[in-house]
Amino acid sequence: MPPPHAMIRHENGGMRMKSFHRFPSLILFLFLASAAWSGTVVELTTGDRLNTSFSYHDGRINIDGHTPLVATEVRKILFNVASSTTGQTNASDAATASGTLLPLELASQAAAFRAKYPDAGGITLRDDNHWTYHADGTWTVRVHTIEWIMKEDHLQYAGLTLGFTEGRDRIKIIRARCVHADGTVFDADLSKIKITKPQTSPGMFIAYMILSVHIPQVELGSFVETEVETEFYNPYHREFFFPVNFFQSSDPVFSSRLIVDLPQERKLFWEARNMPKDKDAPVESTVGNMHRYAWESAEVVPHVAEPQQPRSADALPYVQAALFEGWDKVYDWINGYWKTNTTPSPELASTAQSLVAGLTDEDAKIAKIFHWIQKNIRYIIIKGDAATMYGSYPAHETVKKQFGCCVDKAMVLSAMLNAIGVKNGPLLINVMSHDMSPRIANLSITHSISRVTRANGQKFYLDSTSYNFRYPSLPTCDQGRYCLDPFDRSFDTIPLQKPEMNQHHLVSSLTLALDGTLTVTSNKDYTGETEAGSRASMKSMKPAEREKMLSNRINSYGQGGSLTSFEVKNLEDIELPFTYTFSYRIPSYTREIADLAVFKMPGLMDSVEFPETALASRTYPIEYDALTMDFQEGTMYLAPEYRIRSLPEPVTLNTPYFTFSGRYDRDGEHAIKYSTVFQRTAKRVPLNEYPKFKTALDQIKRFGRERIFLTRPMPEGLTQGVKR
Repeated sequence: MPPPHAMIRHENGGMRMKSFHRFPSLILFLFLASAAWSGTVVELTTGDRLNTSFSYHDGRINIDGHTPLVATEVRKILFNVASSTTGQTNASDAATASGTLLPLELASQAAAFRAKYPDAGGITLRDDNHWTYHADGTWTVRVHTIEWIMKEDHLQYAGLTLGFTEGRDRIKIIRARCVHADGTVFDADLSKIKITKPQTSPGMFIAYMILSVHIPQVELGSFVETEVETEFYNPYHREFFFPVNFFQSSDPVFSSRLIVDLPQERKLFWEARNMPKDKDAPVESTVGNMHRYAWESAEVVPHVAEPQQPRSADALPYVQAALFEGWDKVYDWINGYWKTNTTPSPELASTAQSLVAGLTDEDAKIAKIFHWIQKNIRYIIIKGDAATMYGSYPAHETVKKQFGCCVDKAMVLSAMLNAIGVKNGPLLINVMSHDMSPRIANLSITHSISRVTRANGQKFYLDSTSYNFRYPSLPTCDQGRYCLDPFDRSFDTIPLQKPEMNQHHLVSSLTLALDGTLTVTSNKDYTGETEAGSRASMKSMKPAEREKMLSNRINSYGQGGSLTSFEVKNLEDIELPFTYTFSYRIPSYTREIADLAVFKMPGLMDSVEFPETALASRTYPIEYDALTMDFQEGTMYLAPEYRIRSLPEPVTLNTPYFTFSGRYDRDGEHAIKYSTVFQRTAKRVPLNEYPKFKTALDQIKRFGRERIFLTRPMPEGLTQGVKR
């Protein structure tokens, strides 16, 4: 469910997550052709300003009448600064007035900042976002960006791509050009603008249009400057003005600014996340007949992603705003659609009632309808505007078409449950993105699910979008998130399901022969998203591909390992638990040293990985989608000639964030029982807890690597050393 407003981005898109490149000089070539400028001011780190020409050679800045300087002695260089009898003209103003030199002016000011990031793929010199709300309820958004190109992947900035919705907004390109270091300007040919329909993923058809144009002569060391204005002349709701801005990207950002202008009689409500304390509140002023709110950040470090960090605005400096507080206006607007769309038609009511005929258990009835929707309504997005994006289509229309998006399927579930007398309501939530704000509304909302209330008053949540979740499983991305309930006019948090509701369970029986041959039979069963993910993975493969996947895994346990049997149960029947059983054989599995046989349990804890602790330290806290459980157990039967010499010591850990128990036990003289149970018990690990958290997880990793030592009769003719 993407937001119904224009998207402004370059071809590489998004947060501009880019790689890096190194240039040798603090000030990139110092623009090489300094003698061409009519006036130059060199500002030193001492504060002195020298109104003089200069040259650059062999890493030195040569200024008339001054000892040659190294780059680190220069704070900035101002180009094209005119002199007059009243003093110097502000260089930035002169550059803006000329319309040509602003990128060079900003680059000179950013020289010391640039030097901090010699490997950066690019520097964002300017990122200005200016939102203006007009008295008639329309608004404009002007975005002005200047990117300093440092690496080849940033050459993609030559392609400017913009999204818009016909009949709602229109785009004006004010400036799209490349500026070279010598001041040469290459403007985009706006007569060659292309307008096309977007290339969307399979099953997604959205009535947006894409405007694109090529910016010529973009090369390393050049600057790409774009200024674009989007006019929202026919908004779907004239109160739904939601300015937003991120102040950080994967590139260093020299200057970033959000400006919001409102008529004097209007007030802006806002929320800042992760902003520096001296930058989180706006500077307010009056400009003409408008009240201005302005946030500005300078010299923002690049964002470096970390495993399991909070998403988007939950981690990055961000401001969002609205013309009102709370969600009441959104409730009113959505309910205008949803109350009608969740009312079952006679035909749909009949379908629902026939599905549950003969069932007396309430959960069985809900499950029957839930699984019917999964099987009969395909996930396809066809949206023309906000009314269908958020308001959805009527439930009976979606059932008739047999396809719909998340909100359409939520309407169908609601209508069918209404038909059998089960209290429920569709919800809006954000998934794979930052959490919504309880106070500041914003319709950049990504998903819709459902809340069901049992007859005893107990509430629980269902997501009918996917095809593979067994009732009452809930995708982990839905858990622990804020949810918007327009029917109840409430803003709540979806609770986390217990760890055992999202479990991987592996049970194995192993036999170790005296010659080291290991034979194993294992059974896997699941709950929750772990089950849905494994089922979806298996369904996506042909039978031969499934066997190859397992064979490759088994071969990684030991050379020569081979799959001997494989059986999948309930793959297509989502009402029943999905499991699979497999057997395999590994010859010469043990490592033999004199009378010792040494080995580790094959595949033990392979499903428990902790990439989030790979870093020595972190910038961001750890945040998981949900609570999970991994349970592995089994028994290894030994040939009678073996004796158990030593087993790994048990490990038990109880932390605020997880629990773990791992142990090996003798089962008589010729068998070993083992079990590992890992349960994630918290969604978030604070940054200050990371060292202790990492140390505790390292103990689990070490337990997974522990070896078992057996003794056996010495092979004939061997008195010492390694047999093989």
